[in-house]
Amino acid sequence: MAIDEEARHRIHRRLEELLGSEDAAALMAQVAPVEWEGVATKADLRLLEERMRLVLRSELSALRAELTERIAELSEGMMRLSERMETQTMAFSERMEAQTVAFSERMEKQATTFVRSTVAAVIGSVLTVASLVFAARLF
Repeated sequence: MAIDEEARHRIHRRLEELLGSEDAAALMAQVAPVEWEGVATKADLRLLEERMRLVLRSELSALRAELTERIAELSEGMMRLSERMETQTMAFSERMEAQTVAFSERMEKQATTFVRSTVAAVIGSVLTVASLVFAARLF
């Protein structure tokens, strides 16, 4: 049976009359302010602790599984990204090689044209000078 605050106060005053203030306070300190059913025992606390451990173990196990799954997904995504980057790098390298070859071929053609034009110009100049010299001897 639970007692309310008014009843506790009334009992405390009566005990003070019978036992004195100090003994009444000591005795009232031993009376629970709530029903005994609401007070947890050490056995209750041990059971609660064990249940909490089981719950925590279960939650940690689920968290580990989820993290393992997420890490695997991230790893897989990184592998795909790495493969894409490697493919794109190779394609870029092949394009650059093709452009380098094409540029070299154009430069070679232009150099050949330049050399031929220069040789033709030098030959023309030599012939012109030779003609002038020949014409100068005739007169």
